[in-house]
Parts: sequence; structure tokens; C-alpha cells
Amino acid sequence: MNSIKFDSNGYAGISVFGHKTVSHGNMTVLLKNGEMPQSSAEIATETFVLHFSLRCNTAYRLVLDGGDFDLVYLDTGENTLHDGIRFLTDVRYDQAYRNRCHFSPPVGWMNDPNGLCVYKGYIHLFYQFNPFAQVWGNMHWGHAVSTDLMHWKHMPVVFFPQRELQDRRDLRGGAFSGSALVKDDAMHVFFTRHYGAHDRSWAKERQVKASSVDGVEFAGEHDVLDDDAGNSRRNFRDPKIFEFNNYYFMVIGGDRNAVPTVFLYRSKDTEHWEFVSDMYTESDKKYAVAECPDLFFLDGKWVLIIGFINSDPVSDIQRDVKYMIGTFDGEKFIPESSGLLDYGKDFYAVQTFLYRSRRICFGWNSDQLKSYRPKRGSANGTLSFPRELHVADGTLVQTPVEELYSLETEGDALPVRVPFLIKMESDGQREFVIDLVSSPEGNLSLVYRNGVLSVTVAGIIKCTKPIAYLKDMEVIVDASLVELFVNGGSAVMTARYYLEGDQTAMPGMETSQIKEFIKLYRLNGIWENYDERK
Repeated sequence: MNSIKFDSNGYAGISVFGHKTVSHGNMTVLLKNGEMPQSSAEIATETFVLHFSLRCNTAYRLVLDGGDFDLVYLDTGENTLHDGIRFLTDVRYDQAYRNRCHFSPPVGWMNDPNGLCVYKGYIHLFYQFNPFAQVWGNMHWGHAVSTDLMHWKHMPVVFFPQRELQDRRDLRGGAFSGSALVKDDAMHVFFTRHYGAHDRSWAKERQVKASSVDGVEFAGEHDVLDDDAGNSRRNFRDPKIFEFNNYYFMVIGGDRNAVPTVFLYRSKDTEHWEFVSDMYTESDKKYAVAECPDLFFLDGKWVLIIGFINSDPVSDIQRDVKYMIGTFDGEKFIPESSGLLDYGKDFYAVQTFLYRSRRICFGWNSDQLKSYRPKRGSANGTLSFPRELHVADGTLVQTPVEELYSLETEGDALPVRVPFLIKMESDGQREFVIDLVSSPEGNLSLVYRNGVLSVTVAGIIKCTKPIAYLKDMEVIVDASLVELFVNGGSAVMTARYYLEGDQTAMPGMETSQIKEFIKLYRLNGIWENYDERK
């Protein structure tokens, strides 16, 4: 039997996520005020989510028989948007491999960033979330807010998988990815409801809408689009909404006849959508499905970003994010130049939004190379450091947002610990090996030889990119993630890494021949003060 004693303080609600630990019988959840039971529930499913109302400033005891708590938090109050939620289960940010200056969920699993927008004075980040395990599961929408792009407060989970998915292990789905539109003093989110076979032999996907007036609670979820635009596709998801030429437009990823396709719809009211065109089709035969499309106007050009699933059976470990720069007339997108958004394999499901007149993007660090090492109480999944985008000479340039430098604490100081930042300037062709982190298992290293830049972990190449002339580089190194911004951000590489045992940052730098070309900065973690609110 598990129990949690707590005082509600200024909160008026509690959310409880848990799973069954007994092979026979049901679980029982009991909320007690002193010795008096206030609420109870008997649960037959393998996992559960419950919400109970509370009286403010009252002592309670939460009891679970036959199961274990995964995530419990106080979540309803007058100042939830300002204060965030209060965790009653252990949520920490000092575990091995937990990134310190990149966003991660409190527990469990996360994937795609969703619904990025600014509303009620806060940056809102939603994300694909499984609170029950550190692997993919039926999807919820987690939620966090920030006022500076750096430091985040967790909010209540806002969307949950369809109820019938709890009872059917042969089915999978839930609240898949989507976007947000702030209009008429409300935040409207559009996302995909997915329902299909666990073996992916069939699926039904429809686009839904829900709205919020306080930035915390959403109501009125309803279907707005389940049209398959010709009935020759299997995938139809991840709506991204934008305004153009007095219309609302929606781009949706998928495929038509196994050809990756971005579908375009438009509406006058965001409720009634008409099909416009197969706005973009991908000709590269190695790709099979388009996902997470994003279309926006930047620096005088239209930019289309798409994530691609490969046609090869090993597509789960071979996914690319491609950008195209070109023209858009309200019906078709015509590319003029293109490239990969990131030359690592641990970056996917990109979404952008406008913040203070800047086009900002986040990507999911997706662990396609299957290197994640689970730790009890930790979380699998990190978002990339936020990047500012620009178009220059037919290239999509990405740089860390300037807020990064607010995390700097000192320069050129050894020794350091992760997270840290290095800035490097070179003469263009100087070859080098820089050991960023060392451990008994090996090193995390940057290698530049014969015009090729590589990231290696214990001698194994994780990602590589030809760079004929390397003149500058910024490198963010976190506990299990490294991001490289090369030549002013014209090329970017991201890799997750795991090294067991005591770690030393920048070993040998004091005697390195390239020390004079490198500036080193320790970075403060973004969660430093989070536990003070417990």
C-alpha cells in the first residue's frame, strides 16, 4: 500500500497518475481528510488518471492499494499559471544523464513539441507525454510555461488518450501532435486524435480543436476535419495553423499512395475547412511519410519544414528533418533551395513560433540511435535548445537564442562541469580533436579531419558533416546532449550521448594546442530553483 500525506495549501485540486502492481484484482485509490474518507475509486485498468477536488489549506492523505504512483501533483488554484503545479511524487533534475539546460518532462517519456505560442504574457510549450514509463505510450499533452525561453514551470496535463485505449492493449493512439492559434483573447489548439492497431496495420486520424481562456484549462474539444482528401492515404496528422491572405491555413503531414505529401486546407473561421491542394510532394524515394510540417514567411521567403519517415523498414532509426526555401501562393509551395535542418540523428519533429518578432524553433531529441539509459525517477526525452531562424543565401541559418548567454556564469575557467558552452574561432582548415567530456567508458569528442566534422562517443561516430572551411563554432554540452552550431549556424549537428562513471569536462584543455582559439563558459541549469516550490 502506498500513501502520500500533504497539505493542499492554496490548491483546490489534485491529479493522480498510477499503474497496477498486482496481477489479480483491482486497485483502490482513497483520499482521506484526517480519518474521514473524502473520495475513492476502484480501478480495473492497468493505468489510471484521477482528479479530486480539495479544500484549500487542508491536510490530506492519499492512499493507493494494489498499485504505484507515477505522478501526483496539486494543480488547481487561482495562480496556477504563475505558480505552476506542486509535485507530491519525487521529481528531480540532478539524476545522471538528466539534461540541465534543456527542457525535459518531470517523469516518463516525451516526444514532439506542440502548440508553441505566446499567451497571457507566457510562452506556452505543449509536448507529447507518457507519464507512466520512459518509453512511448498512449499520448497525453504535457504543458509548461516560461517568461524567458530558458526557465520553465510545469502546468497540469491538458489532453489525455481516448478512454477506450485504456482497455485495449492491441490499440494505440491518443492526443497526437498539433499547434496553437491565439485569436480573440483565447488560445485555440488543433491536434490529431489517433486511434489504431498497435502493430500499425491500420489507423484512423482526425483533427480536433479545443480552446482556453486562461491558458491552463481547455474545453470544447470537437472534430474540425477528418476528410482524407481523396481516400488514398494512410497518414494524416500534425496540423500547423497560420494566417495568410485573409484565410486561416492548415498544413497536415501524411502520404498519398506511399508518397510523402503535405496537405493544405483553408478556412474563414477555423471551424469549417476546405481542401486546397497537395501542397508539396516529396520526390526522394527513400522517404515514405511526411510529418510535423511547418510553413512560415521569413526574411522575404517562405520556408517549409518537414520531418520524414524513411521507406526502409528501419525507418524508426532513419528520420530526417528537411527545410525548403521558396515561394507560396496560397495553393502550392515551390522550393528553390533545400537542406537538412540538422545533421545529427537525434533531432526531429520541429515546430516554430514567433516570439518578440523572432522565428524560434524547438526540436525533439529523438534518440534514433537507441542510446538512452533509463534511470529510476528520470525521464526519456529532451527538447533542443531553442534556436532562432533566418534565411541567408538560400540557407536556413540556426543560432542559439540570445537568451543562452543569460545562463553563462564565467569564462575561460577550468575545471568546469556540464552544462557548458564553448565558442571557437579557427583559420578554416585547422584540424583538431577536442575532448568535451571524458569518463571511464571513453570520451565525447569533436573531430575535424580532412574537411569533415564528426561527433564521437567512446570512439564511435554519432554524426558527421563535410565542412570544407570551418571558421567558427558554438557547442552546447549538457549531461547527455551536445549541439553544434557551425559557421554562424549554417550547419547544425545534434547528438545524444551517455557515458557511465565520473565525468571530467574539457580534459587536457589547459595544455591543448588549440586552447587559444576556444572560449569556455559554464552554464547554469534552468531548473536550479524548481525544487524550492515543493
